[in-house]
Amino acid sequence: MQQIGKLLSIPPRTEPQSGKPKSMPSLPQKALRGSPLPGAEWSKVTPELRTKLTKAFQFDRWPWYLHGPAGSGKSYAAACIYNSWDKGWPWWCEASKIIPEFVKRRIEGGASAVQNSIRDCGLIVLDDVAIRECTPAQAEAFLMFINLRGRKPFICTGNIHPTKLSTILDDRIASRLTSGVMIGVEGSDRRLEDAEVL
Repeated sequence: MQQIGKLLSIPPRTEPQSGKPKSMPSLPQKALRGSPLPGAEWSKVTPELRTKLTKAFQFDRWPWYLHGPAGSGKSYAAACIYNSWDKGWPWWCEASKIIPEFVKRRIEGGASAVQNSIRDCGLIVLDDVAIRECTPAQAEAFLMFINLRGRKPFICTGNIHPTKLSTILDDRIASRLTSGVMIGVEGSDRRLEDAEVL
């Protein structure tokens, strides 16, 4: 597996990759999208978090669960990895949108393309997990999503501490999300620091 040092030396992709693989699902843009931060730069990730990510790459265990307060840089760091990824096409999705879409596909048919993509893509970033409780159907779809991915590169971000995930998500989901590497991200809300105050 690539070391974070190699990722740091790869310039971020500024244009989407040309030609999507045949197995990439045709999901609504709200559920499946490229990096929300195409210009994310490693230099803006705190040295402490870069050190933790370097160690995580050395473990070569997946999934990763990046957790910490809102605005602390979890999604930003995940975007840096996403933008630098060169081991198969990466897939970025928001948990609150992709899980309901997966449920819908399972009910209406057409879930197989999504399932193939979950298994086959090089990296999945599932942003903002556990922002609300799942319905029973969503919990089953989420569990299937995680099980289909297995131990392949998979990064989840969330504001909930790993020990409290099971209060929002099914115990089985929480257990699987925290079975790889848990990375605590500390710091104040960077968005507030950049905001204009009048």
